[in-house]
Amino acid sequence: MTTTTQINNKFFFQDSREVFYSHKVNATKSLCIPCFDALLHQHFRKKKVHFDNKDKLRCPLFVRWEKDFIDSDTKFVRGLAGTMEPVDLEKIVDIAIKSASFGSDLAYYDIMEHELRRLRVIITIPNHFESISDYQDWQPALHGIKINFKNNIGKEYSAVFMPEDTECHKNESNEDIIRTVVSKSGFRGSLTLKLIQNSTMVRFQSSTAQLTFEEYRQFAKERSKAKKTTSTSKCKVKK
Repeated sequence: MTTTTQINNKFFFQDSREVFYSHKVNATKSLCIPCFDALLHQHFRKKKVHFDNKDKLRCPLFVRWEKDFIDSDTKFVRGLAGTMEPVDLEKIVDIAIKSASFGSDLAYYDIMEHELRRLRVIITIPNHFESISDYQDWQPALHGIKINFKNNIGKEYSAVFMPEDTECHKNESNEDIIRTVVSKSGFRGSLTLKLIQNSTMVRFQSSTAQLTFEEYRQFAKERSKAKKTTSTSKCKVKK
C-alpha cells in the first residue's frame, strides 16, 4: 500500500522503501535558453540577466557546458556546477555563470567568447529521490546514486553519480560502480563491503535537455522579431 502527502508542491510517498521525494519540474530546451542568456550577456558583457520564475518552482539543478571538437563527434566538458538541494528556479542564471567560470567542478579556465559557436548547454534536473537500505537496489542508467558515509574516525564523505554517469558504467556491477562513486568523494582508505552497507544511500532519476549555440541564436532572432512586432503594434495603438 502507498500513501501520498503533498506539502508546498512537494510529494512524499511511503512504500516498501523509505521516503521518496519528487517535484514538478522537467528539463526542457526553454530552460536552456536563460543559461545562454546568462553566458552571453552577464558573463561576457556584465549585464544582469533575470529569469522569471513566475510559478515559484524549486528543484535540484545542474548546468553543464560542452564544447564540440572540430571535425569530430567528440565533446569536451568545459564546466559543471549545480546542487542536489532544491533551489528557486531563477538560480539557473547563477548556476550557469558559475559552471562557465574558473573554479567550477570541471572548468580549468573561464569559457571564452570565441568558444561560443562550438558550445552546447545541458541541464539536468534530479527527481524522484528514494532512500534505499540495500546498496544493490538501483538500476544503472535509470538511477543516479548519492552516497554518504563516515570513515573509522568519524570523518564524513559524500559523492554523487548522475544517471548518465551510471549509464557509462552499466556493464559493471553495482558494487563496482559504488566504489567509483566513493573515489570521487576524496576517501582514500580501504573501502570494505561493511562500509558500503553502513552507508546512507539515495537513488534518484533525472530529466535532461540540451541546446546548441546555433539553436540559441535562432531562438534569439525570433525573440527579437517578436519584440519588434509587439513594439510596432503598441505604437499603432497609441496613434
